[in-house]
Amino acid sequence: IYTFSGLFGEGHVEQQSIWPGGLGIPAGSLVEINGSDTTAGFNVSLLYTPFRNADGKPLANIGLLYRSQATLHLTGAFLANGAEVSGAAATLVLPQIFSGGMAVWPVRTREREWKLEFNVDYAGWKSNRNLDIHLTNGTLIPFPQNWQNAYTIMIGTEHKWLHLDKMPDWEIALRGGYMTQQTQVPDL
Repeated sequence: IYTFSGLFGEGHVEQQSIWPGGLGIPAGSLVEINGSDTTAGFNVSLLYTPFRNADGKPLANIGLLYRSQATLHLTGAFLANGAEVSGAAATLVLPQIFSGGMAVWPVRTREREWKLEFNVDYAGWKSNRNLDIHLTNGTLIPFPQNWQNAYTIMIGTEHKWLHLDKMPDWEIALRGGYMTQQTQVPDL
């Protein structure tokens, strides 16, 4: 479930900017567009464990995940300097996302574990073509997005010490990783 809501009551998304002028609103005015909605999407995932150690713990995992596209039909208000000018509506398309990952444990004993992990996410942001604002007075405020699809690559490792003699109820882990992400917002 995708929602613009707070813990108590309905929340909203808002965009504030300085108005360039027009629609009877003086240039330099602080304008705000807000809206709220809730929608649903779905996830499908698969986890495959081809190898296990003698204790039955995984030595390798392969995972795939798909998150569906979801569309929010936001309704709210267009305000200038805090006063409502008009009702407003916009459609926000959240992208479909494909994710894949692999985890390998070169060492997995009762005393310690060492895991290496590689993940790739691919988000279809190209479906977010615009965020045009439709005012109830019939005016259209165009907000072209023209975003592009983007990927994220993540590599990580974890070394975990289990059942330490001096701290029998503790597990200590050292983690590190690297992430690189392609931007979905086009160059201006």
